[in-house]
Amino acid sequence: SLVGTALQSKDGSVSVITGFGGKVIAPIGQLVSIEPIGGRRIWLSMMEPAEYQATPYFDIRWGFERDRNVLGGPLRVAGETYTRGIGLHSACRISYALDKRYRRFRATVALDDTAGPLGDADVRILLDGRLLAEQVHVKKNDAPRPVDVDVTGGEVLTVEVGFGDRGDVQDRVNLLNAALIAK
Repeated sequence: SLVGTALQSKDGSVSVITGFGGKVIAPIGQLVSIEPIGGRRIWLSMMEPAEYQATPYFDIRWGFERDRNVLGGPLRVAGETYTRGIGLHSACRISYALDKRYRRFRATVALDDTAGPLGDADVRILLDGRLLAEQVHVKKNDAPRPVDVDVTGGEVLTVEVGFGDRGDVQDRVNLLNAALIAK
């Protein structure tokens, strides 16, 4: 990963001017991805949650992970690895202060590849306590489910992961490429 202020492609190579003024040149074939920073898209994983609450089914209180699955491994769904997202486990509630600065929330909801065949979770997206989207019975091997909702004028975005039909068994939920789009 490189962070730079300028990117140029020439003669099969890519050059990046780093934040320290140095220049890095690499063959374009070694480039995996380019991620613009400082634009209108803000990754949820780069934000500090305003609140996080976990509700254990018995006695295990799960945390959350940024750009990792809830176990701390890579975010993987259907054999594909994602670099951005939030790893969660049922049941939990995570909230982010929006302060009316954003217009859209986009993410893809799926169970991580590490979840077992009994995983079954419900995911709700709320804005200021009002339900915007709901994904019921998200299970292992389901196709990832896109979420794209209007959050214009909202103060607080909340993601709730609820117990599915089997309590918290194997409910390793990923919010893949979860991002807010600024006005």
